[in-house]
Amino acid sequence: MPPGSHDIDMMWNASWEGKVGIERSPEYTLNAATPQFPFEPGRVYREQAESIKRYCFVTVDGHLLFELTDADPIDSRTHARVGFEAYASFIQILRFSVRSIVWAPSEQSYLSE
Repeated sequence: MPPGSHDIDMMWNASWEGKVGIERSPEYTLNAATPQFPFEPGRVYREQAESIKRYCFVTVDGHLLFELTDADPIDSRTHARVGFEAYASFIQILRFSVRSIVWAPSEQSYLSE
């Protein structure tokens, strides 16, 4: 199967100098990463990369690492595949799953002054 043309890729350490993040390929017009996670080589982590419409976020071991709003989200009804790529990395994937998450909109507003 050829590589996808509408991907959101998860970045884990490696060439990103110890950062966790996501990027959209093949143009790489969306990139977000953070170094704010204390990696320990050889340790197993529970990682989740999720998106709800335009909202994307990454958690590791239940802690939110970062979130962003995607101005041009991928239509998961049309592009509904999951793949893996290890670039300059050594990773092992255990107990992989894909789920539809349950969510509800959260209305936010400023209080009147």
